[in-house]
Amino acid sequence: MDFYCPAHRLILEVGGVSHVYTAESDAVRADWFADRGYRVLYFGNHEVIREMDRVLQTILTQCA
Repeated sequence: MDFYCPAHRLILEVGGVSHVYTAESDAVRADWFADRGYRVLYFGNHEVIREMDRVLQTILTQCA
């Protein structure tokens, strides 16, 4: 978990070289958190660097 917002029960994961998750393991983790009332958003490093406005909009939308 990279970032957590308790007020919105929102978890943000930013993946890069140090995050060796697969789509399958990401889904398992997201399901585990969802079962406990949390939402998980995954972003790649390239998205955060190249598409920051879209990433921030996605986060804001999830918090609304």
